[in-house]
Order: sequence, then structure tokens, then C-alpha cells
Amino acid sequence: MQANNNISEQDSEVKRLRLISRDLIAISTLPAIWGSLKSEGVIKSLCNVLFNTLDLDLIYIRWSSKDGENEIETLRTLRDGESTDALDKVRTALAPFLQNNEANQAADFPDPFGEESLRLNFVRFGIALDNGVIVAGSKNAAFPTERDRLLMGVGANQAAVVLLRQQTENALHKSEKRFNDFAQTAPAILWATESNGICSFLTSGWYEFTGQPKNNGLGFGWLDAVHDEDREAVRLVFADAHVKSKEFTCEHRILHSDGTYHWVINTGRPNLSSSNQLLGMVGNVLDITHRKLLEEKIKLESDRKDEFLAMLAHELRNPLAPIASSAELLRLLRPDDEQVLKTSGIIGRQVSHMSNLINDLLDVSRVTRGSIDLERKPVEINKVIADAVEQVNPFMLLKKHELIVNVPAAPSQVLGDNKRLVQILSNLLNNAAKYTPNGGRIVLNTMRQDTDLLIEITDNGMGMSPSLVSQAFDLFVQAELSSDRSSGGLGIGLTVVKSLVELHGGKVWAESDGIDLGSKFSVSIPLLIEPSEKPDQDALSISQELSQPLKVLVVDDNVDAAEVLAMVLEAEGHLVLIEHNSIKALELAYRELPDVCLLDIGLPEIDGYEIARRLRINPETKDIKLIATTGYGGEDDKKAALAAGFDLHLVKPLDFRVLAEILKDLKINH
Repeated sequence: MQANNNISEQDSEVKRLRLISRDLIAISTLPAIWGSLKSEGVIKSLCNVLFNTLDLDLIYIRWSSKDGENEIETLRTLRDGESTDALDKVRTALAPFLQNNEANQAADFPDPFGEESLRLNFVRFGIALDNGVIVAGSKNAAFPTERDRLLMGVGANQAAVVLLRQQTENALHKSEKRFNDFAQTAPAILWATESNGICSFLTSGWYEFTGQPKNNGLGFGWLDAVHDEDREAVRLVFADAHVKSKEFTCEHRILHSDGTYHWVINTGRPNLSSSNQLLGMVGNVLDITHRKLLEEKIKLESDRKDEFLAMLAHELRNPLAPIASSAELLRLLRPDDEQVLKTSGIIGRQVSHMSNLINDLLDVSRVTRGSIDLERKPVEINKVIADAVEQVNPFMLLKKHELIVNVPAAPSQVLGDNKRLVQILSNLLNNAAKYTPNGGRIVLNTMRQDTDLLIEITDNGMGMSPSLVSQAFDLFVQAELSSDRSSGGLGIGLTVVKSLVELHGGKVWAESDGIDLGSKFSVSIPLLIEPSEKPDQDALSISQELSQPLKVLVVDDNVDAAEVLAMVLEAEGHLVLIEHNSIKALELAYRELPDVCLLDIGLPEIDGYEIARRLRINPETKDIKLIATTGYGGEDDKKAALAAGFDLHLVKPLDFRVLAEILKDLKINH
């Protein structure tokens, strides 16, 4: 009898376990069914399954997503349906129960829809910050059994996993939609590639822009829209960026849907994994055609401005040339006539002032374009100072200034362009003289500071306000001058100074204690650590006596300029030939074989460059000293002259001291 009871109990336990297993398997398969349902459908399905499987009288499920966008409630009872009133009634009745009891702790509770009591049990479910609760009620006094608790827990967990997956998928979908909406409406075209460089994503803007059929730009099809001249360079940039996992930016042309080529800027950066492996590249393409057209327009306008300035300088220098020559001729022919000498000096100074204004005007154009070239070589700073002082001395004397110059006793050399260094100091000295009342005091000091040479130019003149000090080197900035502007300039000299100093690797700055308290301008330039040998002084002391005069051919279609220059040269003891026609000038050169040709560049019929080339290829005239005398003084003009065969390039009006030195050297070697 006892054995039969044991067998019966065992059979009962087996049946119970089989029932639990069956129900667990059934609930475990629910996610496969729920995969096609929305969140509300999942909750309702769980509600029905548990209600039927556990033979309940009431089940209430509430679930809220962590983002607060979803809040779902469902209710099922034997007495009432899932009406709004029923939900409100159950929610209100269950609030104290949920607040005062622990999960999986059963308790008796009044039936919200009857007079009897229910055995209630609840479980919470959710992942992360999700909030879900299942409340199950039954009139069965044994509720909840172990099976009931187990099935409620498994069902809750299965629902939580499915709901989380749905939330993740929804969030991903929203994120992708936001990105796609942004990408399709962004002003730039967005793209992405795989690690092997194949394009796997292009926004619709690409196809609208290029007119390519949709998806034809994927892979390497986008290269078909790149201009033939740019395609290979762009392909290499992309390939290099993928191989080296580096950012890139390139500008190129692509075919627009209107049939024209547009300029774009293409920028990309690597997309790396957590282990720093290249997953691909992401980037954008932006139309910069408007910017390119604007740049071309600005460049064209700048080129036209430069051409205008060069032509203006040429046209201004041409009339200055005969004036300067006439002043020099007056000085040479009437050295004993005080009034003539005074008049000659006035004309010479005004011509020099005009020439300096023209040079400054051209220099500031080069400064703004960054096209000033330096002829760097070791330069003795004392000689630079001496040359600068010599240039400004007439102005200093005119204004009766006291100029004190303190130079280093030991030789000091810098690596730079002698002409430009002289220009820096002469501009600063002129500036000091200009803004110092007559009879002022100007001091130039030099000193070593570690590996730099410091040059200070101090005056006791007008001084500067703090605002002017901060703008002293800006273009077109000037201190106030008298209404007659007798010492005025164009307000560009200090701008040129700053640019030239910086090109020499130095810096320049201004200081002043205020109005009427004077100013100080300081220039710091790196010293040459290992000075070069001193120049051969013996070469400078060769006798300047002439063994015989030079035969000089002057070629210029400006009759006045040619004839006055010829008179100056004749006064210096040279034999001078004049020709205004370029063809006849060539014939005259072949016939007379002059020692020197002073050739204007802007000649009719054939220009000075062509004359120089023809003289150089003729065996009898190839050794003539060719000197270009022109109103075109740009760096490109100098290079063009040397390339044509000229030995020297001189800018009108000629500096007769320079010309005289050139001719003296020729006489010595003649």
C-alpha cells in the first residue's frame, strides 16, 4: 500500500514537472511570435498567455520605456473587459498594494470588481531604466504556486528582451532616419567608403549635382564625374589616404548636371575601429565654384592693377629721365654758377622724391602679393648704414637735423639683400626726419643682442599716440601733417619696411611716450654667425684714370631723354651715339661696335629685348656691355632683361652715381 502511494506521488510529480516544462517551452517560444508585433501587441499577448496558462481571475500589466515615449497598460479579468474605467479602477486599487509589498510576495487583496478576496502576486520586469510590472490575481487559495511564480518570471523576462530589442531597433531606425534626413538636406554631399576604398554611400545630392544615374557613383563610379585632368591626381589622393589612414583635402573639378565643370573641395577622414583598424573613410564634397570664380576675378583685378601700376611707373619715369639728366648736366656744365647749382639740386631732389614715391608704390604692390625676392649674401652692416645715411643726408641737411650714428666697432654681418637693407634704414631715417621739426636730433644706435643685431633709430620729434603706435606699420596709416603736406608720403613706407624686415627673418617695432615726446623704431635681424672674408680693398683702389673714352650707344624713342642723357655722358668724357629707331639702332651697333649700349625696352617695331638677343648672337657684337634703361622696374622685368642678354637693368630716372660707377669699371677693364 505504501509502495503504491509512493508510485502515485512520483507519477503526480512527473506530471507536474511535465506540465511546467510544457508551459515553459510554450512561453519560451513567444519571442518568435512577438517578433512581428509592436510593443503594445507584445504586452497584450503576454497578458493573454499568462491569464489562460495560470487560470487567473485578474491580470494587470504596465510597461513604460526609458525614453518616456511609450507607456502601455493592459488588463484582463473574468468580470469586466479592458475599458478605460476598469483600468482606472484597477490602477487606483493596486497603487497601495504595489507600494507596500515586495515583488513575488503574495498577499490577500479585495477584488476590485466583487465582494470576494483575491490572492495577488506581482513581478517587476525591465532592462536598464525600463519600468514594467505584472500583477496577477486568483481566487485559488494556493496561488501563487512555484509554477505560477516561475512562469510569471520567465514571461516577464522574455517580454523585457523583446521590448528592449524593439527599442534598440526603433532607436537605430530613428537615428538612421535623422542622419539620412540631415545628409540629404545638407549643403555638402556626404560620402563613405570601405577599407578597400570602394564607395559604399553617397547622398542623393551627388546624383542631383552630377546627373549620374542613382547608385552609379558607388564603387569607383564617382571618378567618372571627375574632370579628365584631375582624375588621376584625385584617385592617388584617395588611395594614399586609405593606405595611410590619414585625413585629406583636395580641390578638383567635377562634371555638373548642366554640362559644365564645377570646382569642389573634397575632404575625408578615416573611420577607425576601437583597435585603430581602418573601417573606411567618411567625408564630404562642397561646391566652391563661386569662391574659385571670385579668386580668379580678384587675381585678374590684381594682375590688371599691377599692370596698371607698372605702366603708370613707366609713364611717370619716362618724363623724369630727361629732367634728371638735365639737372645733372647743369651741375656738370656750370659748376661755378651758384644759382645753377642750386636749381640743379632742387630739380635733382624733387626727381629723387618722385622716384622714391614710385618705387614705394610698386613695392607695396609686391608686398601685398608676397612677391618680393631677396638676393641674399653676406652684407657688412656698417656699409648698409653708410649707404642709408648717404641717401637721406640731403633731406637731413634740408631740415637742419643733427644726425648721430653709432656703429659697432667690430665687423657685423647679416645674410641679406644689401639694397633692401639700405631701403629699410633709409625709410626709417626719412620717417624720423619727416616727423621731427626742423633742427631736431636723430640718433641711430646699433648693438648686439645674443645672435641678433639691434638697430634703434630715435628722434625727438612729433611722437605718437598709443593708437598710432599699434597701427604704425599698417598700410596707408600716417600721422597728421601740416596742411601743405610738404613732407608727406603715401603712408606705405613703414608697411614695406615691416615686410622687408620679416623677409630677412627679423622683426621691427615702434615705441613712443606720447605726442611731442619723440619716437623710437627698432629693427632686430639675425647676425651671420661666421662672417665672410672682407672684400679685397686693393680691388677698390685701382686707378680711376681713363686710358681712353668709352663709345656709348644710347637707344631711346623719347628724343628728349636720349639727347639729354647723351649730353651728360659727353660731359663725363664719353663718345656718344644716339638712335631713336630700333632697326636703325641695330644697324648702327653692327657698324660702330660700341663698348656700351644703353637700350630702352619699350621701343616701337622691335623692343629692347629683341635688340639685345640679336646683338648677343652676332659674333662681332656679342661682347658689347648691354644695359637696359627702362621705366619698368619689377622683378619680372629684371629677370626678362637678364634672360634676353642684358648685363644690367637700370630703372629710369637713372641714378647717375650708379651709372658713373658702372662706366668707370668698364674703363678700367677696357
